[in-house]
Amino acid sequence: MRLFLAFCPDDNVRRRLAELQDEWKELAESHKWTAVSNLHMTLVFLGEYPPESADEVCKVIQTIPVPSFDLHVSHPGMFGKILYAGTEEDERLNEYVLLLKQALTEAGFTYDPKPFVPHITMARKAEVENLPGLCFEAFSFVTDGISLMESVSTETGVKYNELRRLH
Repeated sequence: MRLFLAFCPDDNVRRRLAELQDEWKELAESHKWTAVSNLHMTLVFLGEYPPESADEVCKVIQTIPVPSFDLHVSHPGMFGKILYAGTEEDERLNEYVLLLKQALTEAGFTYDPKPFVPHITMARKAEVENLPGLCFEAFSFVTDGISLMESVSTETGVKYNELRRLH
């Protein structure tokens, strides 16, 4: 199982993100727009683990209270060919991710060591000539839990399944 920890926005926020994708489709080209049901903010990407590890991961993350964050989605950005909607920096969010990583490390789990950059991937294999042209009116969402997610490759693309949600 490919596992990761994420904040999953509610349906209203996903609808707003889908509207943003529709606006961006006129200004950006992509062969892989993220399915609305897959929109999320990855906090920690764990990678490949056996199925029984899911329970252990949940035990670890339950030791850290899930704070409520008001995340401000405010700007477009790119990582190579990945187009994303970025959120404003929030020191409490960075601290929470650090606590998660420390607890996972202490429990013997490894994870992707890349620095955490708060964002929601909107498209892969994207071509954007005018990134500032993708600016939008900022909006917010409140996190109400952390989700243990599974990434499953299918013939039609990747599907993200929420295995557990912890509040």
